[in-house]
Amino acid sequence: MLAVNFSTDYLKNIECKLESYSLDYRALYTDTYNRIEGLVSSSVENVLLGGVSTVGKFAGGTIAKIPIISNGPVDEALIDAGNLINSVNNDRRKKANEQILSRKESCVDGFRDEVKRVDALYNKPQVFYFDNENVYCVPALSVPAHSSIEG
Repeated sequence: MLAVNFSTDYLKNIECKLESYSLDYRALYTDTYNRIEGLVSSSVENVLLGGVSTVGKFAGGTIAKIPIISNGPVDEALIDAGNLINSVNNDRRKKANEQILSRKESCVDGFRDEVKRVDALYNKPQVFYFDNENVYCVPALSVPAHSSIEG
């Protein structure tokens, strides 16, 4: 727009470039998302919490098999603690994924739509309608060869 070039070809070229940038962004985003997902899943914290969760559940399950001790709350507490740790770990991964997913869109669509609007305003027939407060601009369905205003 700053170049003050409103030719259809020029604007179409800009629109194509924006689409190309959007596709490049999506490809980079997908690659980055997959790499981060792999890193989050294999992080030391994730593996450690998963291990602690498994050990807690295993220990609780093992204690539950011992006749005299199984009557106490220790086995259930260990199993519950293991489940809680697993739940916290899953929530942490889910939040990390949500943050990444929130940046999925490249935000190019709005720019591309505005380039199309500029092209329509400058290069295609428009009809203007007025009311007491607004001016409406809509694409003309057909353009008469000669229009006259009769009073």
